[in-house]
Formats: sequence, structure tokens, C-alpha cells
Amino acid sequence: MRTLVKVVLHQFGVTEVVEAEDGNEAMQVLREGGADIIVMDWI
Repeated sequence: MRTLVKVVLHQFGVTEVVEAEDGNEAMQVLREGGADIIVMDWI
């Protein structure tokens, strides 16, 4: 599903997409550089 979202975002002109395997990795990514938008699943 992440791959599909990444492809669609690229088709809309998004040039940088960062992925994280889990919440801990996502928090590390946010600490390092932030994000303009976050897309996540909620289980």
C-alpha cells in the first residue's frame, strides 16, 4: 500500500517521499527533518 501511495504522490508532482516501517522510525524521521504531510494507517 505504501508503494501505491508513493507512486500516486509522485504522479501529482511530489518530489520527496520518505517512508517509515513503524512509529518509532517515523518519529526519528520527524525529529531529523519534519514533514509537510503525514499519511499513515491506523489499526
